[in-house]
Amino acid sequence: MLVERIEAKWVNVFKEVFDLCRVVGGDEVVILSESQSRQINVRLVELALGALGAKVFHLVLPSPELISNVPVRSTGSTDVLR
Repeated sequence: MLVERIEAKWVNVFKEVFDLCRVVGGDEVVILSESQSRQINVRLVELALGALGAKVFHLVLPSPELISNVPVRSTGSTDVLR
């Protein structure tokens, strides 16, 4: 079983992305994830936003059943908000 670990370089990459989105301290940011989301990615987002001083809220929705033969979760795309 693969054990993924948080590394500072990945938190920094996520911080760079949120810097490009102009997230600053005090901003309210909602993380929308699914029950089947990769938890390491969710945690990296939480850590990066926290490091920027954002107020972070996390909404987790149940992952829907697949509607096609091709999984979409690994692409970052989702049908959860249908």
